[in-house]
Amino acid sequence: KLVERSASVGAHALEYARERLGASVREVRGLGLMIGIDCKNAEVALRACNRALEQGFILLPSGEGGRVLSITPPLCIDQSLLSEGIDVLARELG
Repeated sequence: KLVERSASVGAHALEYARERLGASVREVRGLGLMIGIDCKNAEVALRACNRALEQGFILLPSGEGGRVLSITPPLCIDQSLLSEGIDVLARELG
């Protein structure tokens, strides 16, 4: 039931990210556990990527000019761990 679970956990993560992420973010979008955070510019995205990596979370810069942060966790990720990762981003992107 990983597909159903990823839809549920992903929907929660999208809503949580939209509530928590700040003015440095243009848009949060996704489907299931594939989540994209469109930052205002590539410098903001790269800084957030590096900060997340220091905290043990791997994000990939993607999209136009590298300004979209791609979150693609394993389908079995614990919802609280994913929320913790979003909190790390919220502190950086506040």
